[in-house]
Amino acid sequence: MITFRVQIEMKDEAWEDHVFGSGADTWEWWHSFSLSQHGDVMIKHWYNKDTEELQEDHGADLPFIFYTKMQAIADAASDYAAESEFVRNQLVNDDFDADGMDRVLQYLVFGEVLFA
Repeated sequence: MITFRVQIEMKDEAWEDHVFGSGADTWEWWHSFSLSQHGDVMIKHWYNKDTEELQEDHGADLPFIFYTKMQAIADAASDYAAESEFVRNQLVNDDFDADGMDRVLQYLVFGEVLFA
């Protein structure tokens, strides 16, 4: 079998649109995503990595916070695309939807895709 490693370049604004415009934040394990003027990304989520439980009853609980950069999300997309044909096709076709970006973010934030 022949394997290709392809480098894809994308403007910052286009990648931001994929990440923040995909609708991935609509899944119940995400609270919110935000991008600071300095390029820092704050991802708030309801998955407790210590207990490996989704805190479905948010009540008075505060969400967990994960800090990252846009490049780290792109790196996670590249790494996960090697494992997932679904994500690979979205990356190659420059067309991330909520499901694809959700899986990339889970891979980055949780270390694996838990909810598919």
